[in-house]
Amino acid sequence: TFPYTEDFESTTGSLPDCWSNINISGSTSWEATTNAGYNLSSAHSGSKAAFFYQSGRDNSSELISPTFDLTTLTNPTITFWYANPDWGGDVDALTIYYKAAASDSWTQLATYTSGQSWTFDSLALPSPSAEYQLKFYAYSNYGYGIGVDDITIFDADGGDTPATCDTPTGLATSNISQTGATVTWTAGAASAWNVQYKAASASAWSNSIPVTAATYTFTGLTASTQYNVRVQADCGNNLVSDWATVNFTTLDETVETCPQPTNFHAE
Repeated sequence: TFPYTEDFESTTGSLPDCWSNINISGSTSWEATTNAGYNLSSAHSGSKAAFFYQSGRDNSSELISPTFDLTTLTNPTITFWYANPDWGGDVDALTIYYKAAASDSWTQLATYTSGQSWTFDSLALPSPSAEYQLKFYAYSNYGYGIGVDDITIFDADGGDTPATCDTPTGLATSNISQTGATVTWTAGAASAWNVQYKAASASAWSNSIPVTAATYTFTGLTASTQYNVRVQADCGNNLVSDWATVNFTTLDETVETCPQPTNFHAE
């Protein structure tokens, strides 16, 4: 039935029921687990996600979905979160394929080769059929691993269409110091949010920080550094808003001085 969701939370084995793994090269498999190690140390939401991590290069594995009957959907669509953080510029690759029948060859749907912390994407599913499958192909390239979480398949033109989730507004900064700052925003109808940050010179965002109040205080930052912060509302049921962004620069380092004596005169 649709919308179909998979957040990997209720998995009792290595993968949810009706999902499977095929190792193409090497011995590393996709697993629904709480920790992939290194920079992929947490799921997008909850405690579990589908993770693949193998140090080195040329290891690959396929995460195969259940079979779906998409014939009742006018505009079948998949939304999901993925992460493939880089290790000094080296990035593992995630490629998504589909096939409309068991006897068909796999057709590439999308590929992701730039280093990302948890990132949302939405894809239309072409050639809907009664025996539709998806494949998440992971390839190790000295990166920090790959994660997939919070998958939803629904009819973008039908009653399954998720409601909208309003983007946070009114982002503001305060209490800026050499090593910290506070960011606030207007709560609106949401009661949970995801916060990410990075130095303005960095390419990859941090892992999402879940919060339940419309404020977050950063600590342990570097002095004299510009930071980018983005906030996303989490409306539940895998429904999230667009990101809202604000920037700030930490204060310069203070150099302690000892004042020189003044007003010399002879008695």
